[in-house]
Amino acid sequence: VERLGRRVGIQIFGTDLDARGIEVARAGRYPEGIAADLGEERLRRFFLKEERHYRIKKDIRDLAIFAVQDVLRDPPFTRVDLISCRNLLIYLTADAQKRLLPMFHYSLNRGGFLMLGSSESATGFEGLFDAVDRRWKLYRRKESGATIRPMFELAARAADARESMLLKAPGKIDLADILRRHLATNYAPPAVIIDEKGQIEQIHGRTGLFLEPAPGKASLNVVEMARDGLRTPLGAAIRQILTTDAPEVRKTTRVRTNGEVMSIRLSIRRLLDPKIGRLLLVITFEPEEGAGSREAAKPMKPNRKTVGLGSTGQLEEELRTTRSDLQSTIEELQATNEELASANEEVQSVNEELQSSNEELQTSKEEAQSLNEELQTVNAELEAKLQSFEEANDDLLNLINSTDIAMIFLDNQLHVKRFTPAAQSAFHLIDADVGRPLADLRSSLEYPDLLADAERVLESLMPLEKEVRASDG
Repeated sequence: VERLGRRVGIQIFGTDLDARGIEVARAGRYPEGIAADLGEERLRRFFLKEERHYRIKKDIRDLAIFAVQDVLRDPPFTRVDLISCRNLLIYLTADAQKRLLPMFHYSLNRGGFLMLGSSESATGFEGLFDAVDRRWKLYRRKESGATIRPMFELAARAADARESMLLKAPGKIDLADILRRHLATNYAPPAVIIDEKGQIEQIHGRTGLFLEPAPGKASLNVVEMARDGLRTPLGAAIRQILTTDAPEVRKTTRVRTNGEVMSIRLSIRRLLDPKIGRLLLVITFEPEEGAGSREAAKPMKPNRKTVGLGSTGQLEEELRTTRSDLQSTIEELQATNEELASANEEVQSVNEELQSSNEELQTSKEEAQSLNEELQTVNAELEAKLQSFEEANDDLLNLINSTDIAMIFLDNQLHVKRFTPAAQSAFHLIDADVGRPLADLRSSLEYPDLLADAERVLESLMPLEKEVRASDG
């Protein structure tokens, strides 16, 4: 605005569902930490320093209006040039997003901008917004037939509010509602509401002149129920409004009904209401008034004059419609073939991955078998060694038990590990003495240096022989 040198009125609306958050925003106070994110020039220009915080200047604060608002339920602000809604859509369901984005489109002025969060996008609403900068998620309001005007929702709420007020005042009648019903019944043309597949969901007025149950299996498809002369233009009009951004499609055609040929105006519009959450179409049938609008359905001779005056235009229209149907069918077939080719490639890729995984599993199985064989070999060797140790231990025990030499086996701490039967008389040993220190045992030998000599042998690993006397001689 400063670069343009113009005075522009600026009004900012800040909304949130949390009332406490709105109160904090209204206060306009910020901690000292904002100095790390804002330059000194901006702090000096837009903020005032107050003790341990910054406060937004009054001229800036007066530009903003804060209010508690539920964007999915409350009426929207309108005639807005920029909507910044960052990091909200990621917390909403797909149905809620389908209601909210058309509401944003309705709120923005012509050429207005919508800014979303880094993880959000307007995908699926290309008919409402054009991407200006996909990196920064900036979109421009698109002027098209898909413009959403949620008047019905607001009107319904206002009517509900009026009805609730009237209930509190007995004796009063809601004439506005009676008038609406009277006008819809007596003056509104016959109409049906259909979905994208052409299935009828609601019928208004008498549609028997234009629609009739199709023979065979019961169906509510509006094209199948159309009378002679209406089916082709009706199908073409539905296809046109679904494949383009046109807000309305109008056609004039002649319908054979009840022995007459009637000229009617066919109109198809999108039903734009955020409460619905999906695309619905409204089809109205209006008989044309005036001379020639109704003719008796009499068989005529196929002379050139009749064909030239009455049938050529209709045949040309049917031919164009047939060509359009054929082109649409070809395009759908090509799209289906491309999808099938893509699916086939994916299946082939998955098949290759499965084959690779199978080969890896086979290799792992072979490695496991080889490792199992090695373990069996090692186990057999260990069993053989264990058996050898057991045999050696048995031989040693037999040697100890059969010898008449008194021997005591000690560990590094000079504790008794085992002894021969002959050593029992010299040290009065019993089986419970295994593990006891040799110093705790009473000996019948006159050998006071026994413990010292045993420690010396452990240190030098050299044998030592001495002749000593026993107390019994």
